[in-house]
Amino acid sequence: MDLLRRKTRSASFSPGRGVDIERILLENFRIEADYRYLPDRVLGQTLFSSDGRTTVVISRELSDYAEHYRGHARRFRSTLAHEIAHVALHTQLCVVRKKNASGPNAHCQAVMCRDGAIFPDKSRQEQCVRHSNDWWEYQANAGMSALLLPFDLVQIEIDDVLDYERYLSIRDLIRAGKGNKLVDHLSWAFNVSIQMVQIRVAKMETTVPN
Repeated sequence: MDLLRRKTRSASFSPGRGVDIERILLENFRIEADYRYLPDRVLGQTLFSSDGRTTVVISRELSDYAEHYRGHARRFRSTLAHEIAHVALHTQLCVVRKKNASGPNAHCQAVMCRDGAIFPDKSRQEQCVRHSNDWWEYQANAGMSALLLPFDLVQIEIDDVLDYERYLSIRDLIRAGKGNKLVDHLSWAFNVSIQMVQIRVAKMETTVPN
């Protein structure tokens, strides 16, 4: 996922706006998202064809709300990043499956991404791998997180906060009762939810407050 971001010719990150997800989709895959009314609670969809072409669909309702409400804007960004991960990770898999299989095993036409699949808590992510094809959603969530919160950029922002607050480590910042300042800053800088920040930074083996 870092490779996708780095291949994007224009600057793909600016603090406060986050990673430019739409430009990453366009410049890496020559795809522009299509906005359609989708079934209830379905936020996005990736359509695969046997020749490798893909279509990314985002809920028009979500897109409309995203223009007016910050929470919906962040959900829109997360949904689009999730669909980009499907394109990056699963397009070729679908091509191979369709060419070499028949019957139900050949089904790979669409991945419909519901609210609970794109924004699960840790326990739901662990449950995902127990169900058929849910590992696709598990992988797409991991890709979404990597796109929206790249480790190298997150570390730079963490270092900036520590320098500004004059602490040597995140642990010292938390002990001083200022850990929420870091979480809030990362949420603002990358334009993502606080929950996503906590999950991502935890994977960097860094403790952040709940």
